[in-house]
Amino acid sequence: MTSVPTPLYADDESDETAAPKDPQFAYTLARGLDVLRSFDVACPILSNSEIAERTGMARPTVARLVRTLVIQGYLKTAASSGRYRLAASVLSIAYPLLAQLNVRQIARQDMQQLANFARGAVSLTMRSGLNMIIVESCMDNTALTGRPDLGATRPIATTSLGAAYYSGSEPQEQAEIRQSLRAADPAGWPALQKRLENSERQYRANGYCTSEAASMGIRAV
Repeated sequence: MTSVPTPLYADDESDETAAPKDPQFAYTLARGLDVLRSFDVACPILSNSEIAERTGMARPTVARLVRTLVIQGYLKTAASSGRYRLAASVLSIAYPLLAQLNVRQIARQDMQQLANFARGAVSLTMRSGLNMIIVESCMDNTALTGRPDLGATRPIATTSLGAAYYSGSEPQEQAEIRQSLRAADPAGWPALQKRLENSERQYRANGYCTSEAASMGIRAV
């Protein structure tokens, strides 16, 4: 399930003038983006009440935002249930970014060769918050696992992709990631901290990071 961050703003729009507030921050726009982020692979169709639960916003606020997003073409009504799903227009927002990432074309041949050698999938990702977002993927035809789709997310804290990114980052960015991880999961932070430290040692020694999901039979590098 996609975890929508707790908004750093009041849900009640009448409270937007209360201090402290950022006069340059568009609170309504931020809420609308939270609505879009509330949809995920596990739950692609949501009702207003489900969106409200996931975002922490009041149902009247969600209803207005959903209505606006439907009119703008970014959400559509699921005819069978009257609930909502993402519309194809959402993809058009990402296309200009994908089109300018020339590294996708440059790396694709080598990625495919590596995927064939490993008999698995190879992904190229970019960081977004506490996740890594897949912007290119290649897969061997005989691989048992499915091909990761563009736009799929992988958590920094628990994947080899995230561990390698963290370990190769500048100290300032590493500190920001640690702070965000700790704030997102205070109880789980000690275990995550140990995992990151182990990943750094592995990265310094070998130049890569590994992770393993024994229950799924997946080993990642």
